[in-house]
Amino acid sequence: MHKITLNVPEGIRYLSDWHDLWNTLLPEGQHYILNKRICGCGATEAYLRSGRKVILASPRKHLLYNKYSQHLSDNLHLYRYQGDKKRYFENTGNTEKDILAFNNELGRYIQSGGRKILTTYDSLGKIVEVLVSSGECLQEWTVVVDEFQSMFCDCQYKATTEYEFSMILGMFSTVVYLSATPFLESYLDMTGQFGGLMVYELLWPANMTQIPGSGSDQVQKIRCQPVCPTGG
Repeated sequence: MHKITLNVPEGIRYLSDWHDLWNTLLPEGQHYILNKRICGCGATEAYLRSGRKVILASPRKHLLYNKYSQHLSDNLHLYRYQGDKKRYFENTGNTEKDILAFNNELGRYIQSGGRKILTTYDSLGKIVEVLVSSGECLQEWTVVVDEFQSMFCDCQYKATTEYEFSMILGMFSTVVYLSATPFLESYLDMTGQFGGLMVYELLWPANMTQIPGSGSDQVQKIRCQPVCPTGG
Protein backbone atom coordinates (compact mmCIF):
# COMPACT_ATOMS: atom_id res chain seq x y z
CA MET A 1 0.00 0.00 0.00
CA HIS A 2 1.31 3.42 -0.97
CA LYS A 3 0.74 6.51 1.14
CA ILE A 4 0.88 10.21 0.35
CA THR A 5 0.81 12.63 3.28
CA LEU A 6 -0.91 15.95 2.64
CA ASN A 7 -0.15 18.79 5.02
CA VAL A 8 -3.27 20.76 5.84
CA PRO A 9 -2.42 24.49 5.68
CA GLU A 10 -2.69 26.66 8.78
CA GLY A 11 -6.08 28.31 9.08
CA ILE A 12 -8.01 25.49 7.44
CA ARG A 13 -10.75 24.32 9.77
CA TYR A 14 -13.02 22.62 7.26
CA LEU A 15 -11.84 20.79 4.17
CA SER A 16 -14.22 22.73 1.94
CA ASP A 17 -11.96 25.74 2.57
CA TRP A 18 -8.91 23.93 1.18
CA HIS A 19 -9.53 24.43 -2.53
CA ASP A 20 -6.22 22.97 -3.70
CA LEU A 21 -7.13 19.65 -2.09
CA TRP A 22 -10.06 19.16 -4.44
CA ASN A 23 -8.67 20.94 -7.49
CA THR A 24 -5.14 19.54 -7.70
CA LEU A 25 -4.12 17.21 -4.84
CA LEU A 26 -6.75 14.47 -4.93
CA PRO A 27 -7.12 12.42 -8.13
CA GLU A 28 -10.13 11.64 -10.26
CA GLY A 29 -10.71 8.39 -12.11
CA GLN A 30 -9.20 6.31 -9.29
CA HIS A 31 -10.20 4.36 -6.22
CA TYR A 32 -8.32 5.61 -3.15
CA ILE A 33 -8.50 5.94 0.63
CA LEU A 34 -8.77 9.37 2.21
CA ASN A 35 -7.70 9.20 5.85
CA LYS A 36 -8.91 12.51 7.22
CA ARG A 37 -7.56 11.60 10.71
CA ILE A 38 -10.02 13.81 12.62
CA CYS A 39 -13.80 13.77 12.77
CA GLY A 40 -16.01 16.73 11.93
CA CYS A 41 -13.61 18.29 9.42
CA GLY A 42 -16.25 18.57 6.70
CA ALA A 43 -15.07 15.99 4.17
CA THR A 44 -18.54 14.76 3.20
CA GLU A 45 -19.76 18.36 3.28
CA ALA A 46 -17.13 19.32 0.73
CA TYR A 47 -18.33 16.62 -1.66
CA LEU A 48 -22.00 17.48 -1.17
CA ARG A 49 -21.36 21.17 -1.76
CA SER A 50 -19.22 20.57 -4.84
CA GLY A 51 -20.40 20.77 -8.41
CA ARG A 52 -19.71 17.07 -8.95
CA LYS A 53 -22.21 14.27 -9.31
CA VAL A 54 -21.84 12.50 -5.98
CA ILE A 55 -23.24 9.38 -4.38
CA LEU A 56 -22.65 9.39 -0.62
CA ALA A 57 -22.82 5.79 0.62
CA SER A 58 -23.04 5.27 4.37
CA PRO A 59 -23.36 2.15 6.51
CA ARG A 60 -26.04 3.64 8.76
CA LYS A 61 -29.40 5.25 8.04
CA HIS A 62 -29.15 7.71 10.89
CA LEU A 63 -25.92 9.17 9.47
CA LEU A 64 -27.63 9.73 6.12
CA TYR A 65 -30.80 11.16 7.63
CA ASN A 66 -28.83 13.61 9.78
CA LYS A 67 -26.86 14.76 6.75
CA TYR A 68 -30.03 15.08 4.67
CA SER A 69 -31.74 17.08 7.44
CA GLN A 70 -28.87 19.57 7.45
CA HIS A 71 -29.38 20.25 3.73
CA LEU A 72 -33.13 20.51 3.30
CA SER A 73 -32.74 23.44 0.90
CA ASP A 74 -29.85 21.95 -1.09
CA ASN A 75 -31.72 19.46 -3.30
CA LEU A 76 -30.21 16.24 -1.99
CA HIS A 77 -31.95 12.93 -2.59
CA LEU A 78 -32.13 10.44 0.28
CA TYR A 79 -32.96 7.10 -1.30
CA ARG A 80 -35.95 5.28 0.26
CA TYR A 81 -37.02 8.38 2.21
CA GLN A 82 -40.45 9.68 1.22
CA GLY A 83 -41.12 12.22 3.94
CA ASP A 84 -41.95 9.73 6.70
CA LYS A 85 -39.03 9.46 9.14
CA LYS A 86 -40.56 6.59 11.12
CA ARG A 87 -41.13 4.50 8.03
CA TYR A 88 -37.64 5.23 6.73
CA PHE A 89 -36.10 3.77 9.87
CA GLU A 90 -38.33 0.70 10.00
CA ASN A 91 -36.40 -2.51 9.47
CA THR A 92 -39.26 -4.30 7.72
CA GLY A 93 -38.56 -5.48 4.20
CA ASN A 94 -39.71 -3.39 1.28
CA THR A 95 -42.08 -4.85 -1.30
CA GLU A 96 -41.49 -4.75 -5.04
CA LYS A 97 -44.05 -1.95 -5.16
CA ASP A 98 -42.05 0.03 -2.60
CA ILE A 99 -38.80 -0.43 -4.54
CA LEU A 100 -40.51 0.65 -7.75
CA ALA A 101 -41.74 3.81 -6.01
CA PHE A 102 -38.26 4.54 -4.62
CA ASN A 103 -36.68 4.05 -8.03
CA ASN A 104 -39.25 6.18 -9.83
CA GLU A 105 -38.70 9.00 -7.37
CA LEU A 106 -34.93 8.77 -7.84
CA GLY A 107 -35.37 8.68 -11.61
CA ARG A 108 -37.38 11.90 -11.54
CA TYR A 109 -34.70 13.50 -9.38
CA ILE A 110 -31.96 12.56 -11.84
CA GLN A 111 -33.97 13.62 -14.89
CA SER A 112 -34.53 17.03 -13.28
CA GLY A 113 -30.77 17.53 -12.96
CA GLY A 114 -30.21 16.22 -9.42
CA ARG A 115 -26.55 15.51 -8.65
CA LYS A 116 -26.37 14.40 -5.01
CA ILE A 117 -27.66 11.00 -3.87
CA LEU A 118 -27.49 9.62 -0.33
CA THR A 119 -27.81 5.86 0.13
CA THR A 120 -26.93 2.97 2.41
CA TYR A 121 -24.36 0.46 1.21
CA ASP A 122 -26.98 -2.18 0.43
CA SER A 123 -28.97 0.10 -1.90
CA LEU A 124 -26.12 1.10 -4.21
CA GLY A 125 -27.15 -1.57 -6.69
CA LYS A 126 -30.61 0.03 -7.00
CA ILE A 127 -28.99 3.42 -7.51
CA VAL A 128 -26.93 1.98 -10.38
CA GLU A 129 -30.04 0.50 -11.99
CA VAL A 130 -31.79 3.88 -11.97
CA LEU A 131 -28.72 5.75 -13.20
CA VAL A 132 -28.28 3.38 -16.14
CA SER A 133 -31.99 3.42 -17.04
CA SER A 134 -31.86 7.23 -16.90
CA GLY A 135 -29.03 7.32 -19.45
CA GLU A 136 -26.40 8.42 -16.93
CA CYS A 137 -22.73 7.56 -17.40
CA LEU A 138 -21.47 5.95 -14.19
CA GLN A 139 -17.98 7.30 -14.84
CA GLU A 140 -19.31 10.82 -14.29
CA TRP A 141 -20.32 10.00 -10.72
CA THR A 142 -18.05 10.01 -7.68
CA VAL A 143 -18.90 7.51 -4.95
CA VAL A 144 -17.87 8.56 -1.44
CA VAL A 145 -17.87 5.55 0.88
CA ASP A 146 -18.22 7.06 4.34
CA GLU A 147 -16.88 5.11 7.34
CA PHE A 148 -15.52 2.46 5.00
CA GLN A 149 -14.07 0.45 7.91
CA SER A 150 -17.65 -0.67 8.53
CA MET A 151 -17.30 -2.97 5.54
CA PHE A 152 -15.00 -5.09 7.73
CA CYS A 153 -17.06 -4.81 10.90
CA ASP A 154 -20.35 -5.68 9.21
CA CYS A 155 -19.15 -8.56 7.05
CA GLN A 156 -19.37 -10.96 9.98
CA TYR A 157 -23.18 -10.84 9.88
CA LYS A 158 -23.97 -9.64 6.35
CA ALA A 159 -21.08 -10.84 4.27
CA THR A 160 -23.10 -11.15 1.07
CA THR A 161 -24.24 -7.52 1.27
CA GLU A 162 -20.70 -6.24 1.79
CA TYR A 163 -19.35 -8.43 -1.02
CA GLU A 164 -22.02 -7.25 -3.47
CA PHE A 165 -21.37 -3.64 -2.42
CA SER A 166 -17.66 -4.00 -3.19
CA MET A 167 -18.44 -5.53 -6.59
CA ILE A 168 -20.80 -2.68 -7.51
CA LEU A 169 -18.18 -0.10 -6.52
CA GLY A 170 -15.98 -1.57 -9.24
CA MET A 171 -18.41 -0.20 -11.83
CA PHE A 172 -17.37 3.38 -10.96
CA SER A 173 -14.06 4.96 -11.93
CA THR A 174 -13.86 7.37 -8.96
CA VAL A 175 -14.43 5.92 -5.50
CA VAL A 176 -13.26 7.60 -2.30
CA TYR A 177 -13.01 5.39 0.78
CA LEU A 178 -13.35 7.91 3.58
CA SER A 179 -12.59 7.46 7.25
CA ALA A 180 -11.00 9.06 10.27
CA THR A 181 -10.35 5.62 11.77
CA PRO A 182 -9.22 3.27 8.98
CA PHE A 183 -8.05 -0.23 9.71
CA LEU A 184 -4.36 -0.88 10.14
CA GLU A 185 -2.62 -0.75 6.80
CA SER A 186 -1.19 -4.22 7.37
CA TYR A 187 -4.73 -5.60 7.32
CA LEU A 188 -5.71 -3.59 4.27
CA ASP A 189 -2.67 -4.87 2.42
CA MET A 190 -3.99 -8.41 2.81
CA THR A 191 -7.19 -7.68 0.90
CA GLY A 192 -7.56 -7.67 -2.85
CA GLN A 193 -9.87 -4.69 -2.76
CA PHE A 194 -7.72 -2.33 -0.71
CA GLY A 195 -4.19 -3.70 -0.94
CA GLY A 196 -3.20 -1.76 -4.05
CA LEU A 197 -4.99 1.49 -3.27
CA MET A 198 -3.27 4.80 -2.68
CA VAL A 199 -3.81 6.28 0.78
CA TYR A 200 -4.02 10.04 1.12
CA GLU A 201 -3.45 10.90 4.76
CA LEU A 202 -4.11 14.38 6.08
CA LEU A 203 -1.60 15.85 8.51
CA TRP A 204 -3.29 18.62 10.49
CA PRO A 205 -1.62 21.53 12.30
CA ALA A 206 -1.16 20.93 16.03
CA ASN A 207 -3.85 23.42 16.98
CA MET A 208 -6.43 21.32 15.13
CA THR A 209 -5.54 18.01 16.80
CA GLN A 210 -4.98 19.12 20.39
CA ILE A 211 -7.08 20.53 23.21
CA PRO A 212 -6.01 21.92 26.60
CA GLY A 213 -5.86 19.28 29.32
CA SER A 214 -8.30 19.65 32.18
CA GLY A 215 -6.83 21.50 35.16
CA SER A 216 -3.31 21.72 33.79
CA ASP A 217 -1.20 22.96 30.93
CA GLN A 218 -1.02 19.50 29.42
CA VAL A 219 -2.18 18.96 25.90
CA GLN A 220 -4.31 15.98 25.00
CA LYS A 221 -4.66 14.71 21.48
CA ILE A 222 -8.10 14.24 20.00
CA ARG A 223 -8.47 10.87 18.37
CA CYS A 224 -11.40 8.98 16.92
CA GLN A 225 -11.19 5.48 18.32
CA PRO A 226 -11.10 2.65 15.72
CA VAL A 227 -14.24 0.85 16.79
CA CYS A 228 -17.06 -0.57 14.72
CA PRO A 229 -20.08 1.76 14.62
CA THR A 230 -23.34 0.38 15.90
CA GLY A 231 -27.02 1.08 15.52
CA GLY A 232 -28.67 2.26 12.46
